[in-house]
Amino acid sequence: LEEVFKDYDIKRIDYKDESQGAISTYNFNMTQNDGDEYYLQVAKKGGVILTISSYQKSTKDNFELLECEKKAEEFAKMLELENMQAVWSTKLNNVAYVNLTTVVNDTIIYPEMIKVKISCESGEIIGWEARSYAYNKEDRTDLKPLQTASKAREKVSKLLSIETEKKTLIPLEFNKQILCYEFKCTYNNYVYYVYNIPKQPK
Repeated sequence: LEEVFKDYDIKRIDYKDESQGAISTYNFNMTQNDGDEYYLQVAKKGGVILTISSYQKSTKDNFELLECEKKAEEFAKMLELENMQAVWSTKLNNVAYVNLTTVVNDTIIYPEMIKVKISCESGEIIGWEARSYAYNKEDRTDLKPLQTASKAREKVSKLLSIETEKKTLIPLEFNKQILCYEFKCTYNNYVYYVYNIPKQPK
């Protein structure tokens, strides 16, 4: 952990306790020299950092949203999490919220999402939630949707203007997943995301 947070002006990292569950963890408290504190959870199996949580205040807007996306991607790369890309982001009260997920063969793997919060004042990661990633991470090779992009596009309402089109793997009920197309659309200055779920073979 000291190596991971070497740029965070760390005073100390203290082992706190352990948690048992679907993913058992070692838990730590991390304190910076300025007094800001973090809570960390690391999976016992595999060593993936599942949780980073801090109440660090962010009162200045020193980093643009694209810079924050880059910082999130670089942090994931430093943790040796492969093919992670920012697929959505926004900024609120000087905090950037970035969704990272695995992208394989131009297909967005939504079940492997990591949610990241970044201080726009310090540029530091102040929130990291990777349980979905840890639950769902697997090698994926057969990533062919059950319908073509053109067929999926035909089903989008003609009232919507399609801005982008992407292949995605999305979660369904009962822990199922399915490949489909995501259409980012606009209508009356509102943004809509449309997922056309193809009929699944029995």
